[in-house]
Amino acid sequence: MAKRKGGNTPEIIPRRSSTELIFRNTSLAKSLAKGYEIKLKQAGLSIDPLSYASTMLFYLIIGSVSGVAIAAVGIALIFKFYILAIVKNPKIIIIALPLILFGMLMPIILYLALNANISEKIDKLKVGLDSETPIFSAVFLVYIRSGLNPGYLFEQLAESKAFNNIRKFSSYITKRVKYVGGGIEEALLSAGTISPSKTFRDLLFTYVTAIRTGAPVVNTLAAKAQDILKDFEVLTEKAADNLSGLAEGYVIYLSSGYIFFFLAAIMSGLFPTFKIPLPVLAILAIFVIPMANFVFTFWADKIQVKFPEETMKAYKIFFISFPVGIAVTIVLLALTKQLLPLITLTGGLNNINLTSIDIAVGLIIASIPPYIETKKELGSRSGYNEYIVRFLRAIGEGLRAGLSPQSVMERLRDASEMGKFRTILSEVTAILMFGVSLKDAFKIGASKIRDFTAKVAMVSLADMLEIGSMTPDTIESIAEQIDTQLSSEKRYREKIKILIISPYLAIFLSLFASVVLGASIVKLFSVTTLPAFSYGNLEQAIIELPRITYVIGISSIINAFFAGFFVGKLQTGKTASGFLHCIILTVISTVMVIIAPHLTLVFPHTSTPTI
Repeated sequence: MAKRKGGNTPEIIPRRSSTELIFRNTSLAKSLAKGYEIKLKQAGLSIDPLSYASTMLFYLIIGSVSGVAIAAVGIALIFKFYILAIVKNPKIIIIALPLILFGMLMPIILYLALNANISEKIDKLKVGLDSETPIFSAVFLVYIRSGLNPGYLFEQLAESKAFNNIRKFSSYITKRVKYVGGGIEEALLSAGTISPSKTFRDLLFTYVTAIRTGAPVVNTLAAKAQDILKDFEVLTEKAADNLSGLAEGYVIYLSSGYIFFFLAAIMSGLFPTFKIPLPVLAILAIFVIPMANFVFTFWADKIQVKFPEETMKAYKIFFISFPVGIAVTIVLLALTKQLLPLITLTGGLNNINLTSIDIAVGLIIASIPPYIETKKELGSRSGYNEYIVRFLRAIGEGLRAGLSPQSVMERLRDASEMGKFRTILSEVTAILMFGVSLKDAFKIGASKIRDFTAKVAMVSLADMLEIGSMTPDTIESIAEQIDTQLSSEKRYREKIKILIISPYLAIFLSLFASVVLGASIVKLFSVTTLPAFSYGNLEQAIIELPRITYVIGISSIINAFFAGFFVGKLQTGKTASGFLHCIILTVISTVMVIIAPHLTLVFPHTSTPTI
């Protein structure tokens, strides 16, 4: 293993074997390397682009060959045991179809997996820079107004804890000036070129342009800081509109998806030409449709307004509790003798109640522990943003009045207008009594906060103390920038709050369009004595429809569970917030599936056609 030197944390880079580098000198590898060069720099990875491209080609070729072999096995199974067989075995499709799909998708999955590390690092850095730049622009402007060289600012930021993402570029800028030369302007241009954030890049370029053209630097940067805030406001409005459209699309997709599935099943039962094996329909209903919720969740994650934050412990707990919940479901299915009907897909309306309850219990058990942890994390460490501006301005006014930050905090810790933030102030003032420095006390207070903006503000105060730049003007400038940013964020949250209704509506429509309608048709067939229902396709449909309704009922519960994650992402921007909605939607869907046969549409009981 090799370590990348530079920055504050070395990056572990795996050594590549000679086998992986066999395509290093090919024209295709050289062509790919040109595209990867800038991406690797943006991700902060010290890897030779040509070596990386060669490794990519090596694994893609291996994956493509393996994918073709796996797909060929699946196709051979279908031909041998279904298409060419005298006695067709539809269950072989359960094995063959996933093999074919996996084989076809394997090169694509492998390509995405190999690029995931770079894309994730670039996206994470972009989110961090976009979030930190509005506040950083205020700090940058304060330094320029004070007549300080920007090189000094970036030198200090290289050791700062407030702007964790900008710090990486500060370290790059400082080392480039020190070892490469060319001056601070050339270093800023170079850093801006490899920045994945357009906002941060434009800020650096604006400063350099103002210096080189002789424009008033302070006024230019002040105008740019205001433009950054306006851009952030536009970004939040656009994100809210996009999320609204996504939520509406989810309603259309889910309700129409189940209607399409049910119609396909009906057509399959009534017309041999459209015959689709029940195992194939079951795979689509139980696995494909519910898993599509992750596509919507991922999509929402890409278009929402995001801020850097710590990974929640609830996810790790869920990775443990989910297998436990599945195990509980299997045990309950075995105890209630519903496991065999589920595996063989022979269950009907008589089996749906117990099966639904067994599945729901397991899914709820899987959700409760991570929900409790999420509530604990968000409850104790979130909700401070609305008070941080008041705190900053109080510190600034106190400095103007000749009061120390300690004295201001002593007075604020019992002030009702500080709300929840009083707990942080109480901890900070208590720590100061034990001889801890004010700088370290601010950092300890920041460690208790999860909200990005409040956390950065607290650490910024510590950094100001460390570099000796804590002045009323500096604090007021940051407070004003944060206040404007939080106002835009608040309007964004208010717009998307109502969107959580959409997934609930989609679940209800999908259940009504499938389970209730399916149970109604089954009941119609059971009470009808027309001769046409006694033979042929209609007779086969009477046998198939209860099984299809059974499959749709199970699919509805599983789909409702995974829809909870999408609701959580819409509500707070955190997937972990969806654990509560997973529980609620699972309970609602289970109740609806159980009572669906009793809510069937009314049909006339007759043995002859009526007009």
